[in-house]
Amino acid sequence: MVCTDGYAPREPCGRQFPMRNEICASSEAGEPKASCSDGYVPRGGEVKYNLETRCEKCRLRVKCDQSWCGLTEHKVNFAVLQSSCVKCQNEELTKDSKCNSCGSRCDTCSVLRKKLIPLPCENRCGFRQRVFRGKDVPQQFCSHIMTPCYKNTVMAHNAKGFDNYPILNCLLEKHGVKPNKIIVDGSKINYMHVSKGLDLTFLDSLNFIQMKLSKIPECFGLREVTKGYFPHLFNTGKSIVSRSVSRYTENQRSCICTDSNRSMIGTWCIPELELARSKGYRILKIYEIYNIAETKIYDRQTGKGGLFDGYVNLFLKLKQEASGFPSECETEQQKMDYIADYAKKEGILLDYDKIRKNPGLRNLAKICLNSFWGKFGQRLNMKQTTFFTENEADKFFQLLSDPKKDVRDFHIINKNTVKTEHFDYPSFIPIDYSTNVFIASFTTCWARISLYKVLEKTDENALYVDTDSVIFVDRNKEITNTLPIGNYLGELTNEISTEVGYITHFVSGSPEITPTRWYQERKSVK
Repeated sequence: MVCTDGYAPREPCGRQFPMRNEICASSEAGEPKASCSDGYVPRGGEVKYNLETRCEKCRLRVKCDQSWCGLTEHKVNFAVLQSSCVKCQNEELTKDSKCNSCGSRCDTCSVLRKKLIPLPCENRCGFRQRVFRGKDVPQQFCSHIMTPCYKNTVMAHNAKGFDNYPILNCLLEKHGVKPNKIIVDGSKINYMHVSKGLDLTFLDSLNFIQMKLSKIPECFGLREVTKGYFPHLFNTGKSIVSRSVSRYTENQRSCICTDSNRSMIGTWCIPELELARSKGYRILKIYEIYNIAETKIYDRQTGKGGLFDGYVNLFLKLKQEASGFPSECETEQQKMDYIADYAKKEGILLDYDKIRKNPGLRNLAKICLNSFWGKFGQRLNMKQTTFFTENEADKFFQLLSDPKKDVRDFHIINKNTVKTEHFDYPSFIPIDYSTNVFIASFTTCWARISLYKVLEKTDENALYVDTDSVIFVDRNKEITNTLPIGNYLGELTNEISTEVGYITHFVSGSPEITPTRWYQERKSVK
């Protein structure tokens, strides 16, 4: 509640009462101080501000600085748009670069003339880079890319984590445009397509290049480009002790769980079960078994015999050539011996002239080798998101009553738009002949077994492990000398080269987040 002059209840009234201990006579007592929908709160002991600094809705005077307040939400105030097409993709992109095909258009040249996009003018059009600044950056950005000269794909790094949300909000709120197809993964928007005469697709570059933004310059050899560090406030020592250390001091006794408490139900391949039984595990119950009568085994000597021998050999050759010669190959004779030895062990003849370090090509070949099995194990029943406007009420209720669809939730975006989230019922999942769960299962099965063999050797010295890497303590290289480290398929690669030195500090916050500090002789600690 506020008085007729805009003062909060029980607050000193600067104009009518000069004394600080008096309150406005017309103010109604009652409700405690609280923020309005726009985040304004009363502040005790101060005179009221002028009209420009108080909320027009509730007339309270002070902006709230709480983290949950709507006024403190993360808002975009800077964005850079860079365009590229088949005509200019190989040209260097600077702030003055131009292209008549994918470059920007001014307000005059962006107007269609008989359904044709006019040629750009010389002075104000054609720029491949546009910079947007200010409070309405999402609206500026969307208004710009919704012109006829922009088609096909809009891509951003980690767009699913943040960038797609301001764009989606602006499309719905400011332009009244709803995506005709959207794919979400939890709270992340992986894919978004807008038709309605625009034909725009919003993608995350992480769908194609699984690496941090800071790693991309190194991968593609962009030495002049680096990503800086952004400071984050970490947990305090007190909270770490109370939430983490105390948890490890509990249950300091022998396990008293029954077999039913310690058992788990899952799906495994036979090689994994055989390994588990050799370690003392017991199989309590079998629900279902799939027996594959026909199998193919890859022959390492001939390089043939597997399901994907040609595919793997092609990209393995590219990856190995793009990795360059091993560090121990210094002379011409050592390089020729390396090529001959690789052909003998892997059945792949490397091209001497193509063996040079190429981080971009190596990363591309690695993605093709590692991500193929993921396609076989792809989930077919993904959550589907659909937007309905007020004139599509019939389609909305048709979805709700469809016996094939499992509608989980719907959200009222605004007075004209509703968003629904649904799955297909298991009996109506569409068939996809490009998936094969058996191939995917055996691929990951053999990978886990290979990882377990390494962990058997590292034992309690292992500090961190994920799908294909292990960090362990080895002071005298007693463990390292027993591991299959080499340059061939199935062997390990030592990520800490002799030039780098050795790790002195290691911290693991979560999977894939493993900060390290290492020491290099005659140089400073990094």
